[in-house]
Amino acid sequence: MTSRSSRRRPARRSTTRSRRRSGWPWWVRLVVGGALVAGVVFAVLWFNALASWIKVSSIIGVVLLVAAWWLWTRRHDISAEMDRRAAGDR
Repeated sequence: MTSRSSRRRPARRSTTRSRRRSGWPWWVRLVVGGALVAGVVFAVLWFNALASWIKVSSIIGVVLLVAAWWLWTRRHDISAEMDRRAAGDR
Protein backbone atom coordinates (compact mmCIF):
# COMPACT_ATOMS: atom_id res chain seq x y z
CA MET A 1 0.00 0.00 0.00
CA THR A 2 1.36 3.37 -0.97
CA SER A 3 0.56 6.68 0.56
CA ARG A 4 -0.42 9.73 -1.45
CA SER A 5 2.77 11.61 -0.62
CA SER A 6 4.93 8.87 -2.06
CA ARG A 7 3.20 8.87 -5.45
CA ARG A 8 5.28 10.27 -8.18
CA ARG A 9 4.11 13.56 -9.62
CA PRO A 10 4.71 14.50 -13.24
CA ALA A 11 7.71 16.73 -13.74
CA ARG A 12 6.85 20.42 -14.05
CA ARG A 13 8.25 22.64 -16.71
CA SER A 14 11.00 24.99 -15.75
CA THR A 15 9.85 28.28 -14.26
CA THR A 16 12.40 30.17 -16.33
CA ARG A 17 10.48 29.35 -19.48
CA SER A 18 7.26 30.85 -18.12
CA ARG A 19 9.12 33.92 -16.87
CA ARG A 20 10.67 34.36 -20.28
CA ARG A 21 7.27 34.35 -21.97
CA SER A 22 5.69 36.88 -19.63
CA GLY A 23 8.33 39.62 -20.12
CA TRP A 24 9.32 41.72 -23.06
CA PRO A 25 11.43 40.03 -25.73
CA TRP A 26 15.17 40.57 -25.39
CA TRP A 27 15.38 42.66 -28.54
CA VAL A 28 12.68 45.06 -27.30
CA ARG A 29 14.54 45.51 -24.03
CA LEU A 30 17.76 46.08 -26.00
CA VAL A 31 16.16 48.71 -28.25
CA VAL A 32 14.51 50.54 -25.33
CA GLY A 33 17.70 50.43 -23.26
CA GLY A 34 19.75 51.68 -26.20
CA ALA A 35 17.30 54.51 -26.80
CA LEU A 36 17.48 55.53 -23.14
CA VAL A 37 21.28 55.52 -23.13
CA ALA A 38 21.36 57.48 -26.41
CA GLY A 39 18.91 60.01 -24.94
CA VAL A 40 21.02 60.52 -21.83
CA VAL A 41 24.20 60.90 -23.90
CA PHE A 42 22.46 63.40 -26.19
CA ALA A 43 21.15 65.39 -23.21
CA VAL A 44 24.58 65.52 -21.56
CA LEU A 45 26.31 66.61 -24.77
CA TRP A 46 23.59 69.19 -25.46
CA PHE A 47 23.83 70.53 -21.90
CA ASN A 48 27.64 70.81 -22.15
CA ALA A 49 27.31 72.87 -25.33
CA LEU A 50 25.17 75.52 -23.62
CA ALA A 51 26.54 78.79 -22.31
CA SER A 52 27.41 78.89 -18.61
CA TRP A 53 24.67 81.35 -17.69
CA ILE A 54 22.06 79.11 -19.33
CA LYS A 55 23.38 76.09 -17.42
CA VAL A 56 23.22 77.92 -14.10
CA SER A 57 19.78 79.38 -14.72
CA SER A 58 18.39 76.01 -15.87
CA ILE A 59 19.75 74.25 -12.77
CA ILE A 60 18.30 76.96 -10.52
CA GLY A 61 14.98 76.66 -12.37
CA VAL A 62 14.87 72.90 -11.87
CA VAL A 63 15.67 73.26 -8.17
CA LEU A 64 12.95 75.88 -7.76
CA LEU A 65 10.44 73.69 -9.63
CA VAL A 66 11.20 70.69 -7.43
CA ALA A 67 10.95 72.82 -4.28
CA ALA A 68 7.62 74.31 -5.41
CA TRP A 69 6.29 70.84 -6.29
CA TRP A 70 7.36 69.47 -2.91
CA LEU A 71 5.78 72.36 -1.02
CA TRP A 72 2.57 72.11 -3.06
CA THR A 73 2.19 68.37 -2.48
CA ARG A 74 2.98 68.71 1.24
CA ARG A 75 0.86 71.79 1.93
CA HIS A 76 -1.73 69.84 3.94
CA ASP A 77 0.96 68.27 6.12
CA ILE A 78 2.61 71.66 6.66
CA SER A 79 -0.74 73.24 7.51
CA ALA A 80 -1.59 70.46 9.96
CA GLU A 81 1.80 70.78 11.65
CA MET A 82 1.40 74.55 11.96
CA ASP A 83 -2.07 74.09 13.47
CA ARG A 84 -0.72 71.50 15.91
CA ARG A 85 2.09 73.84 17.03
CA ALA A 86 -0.34 76.75 17.38
CA ALA A 87 -2.65 74.60 19.52
CA GLY A 88 0.29 73.54 21.70
CA ASP A 89 1.35 77.13 22.35
CA ARG A 90 -2.02 78.09 23.82
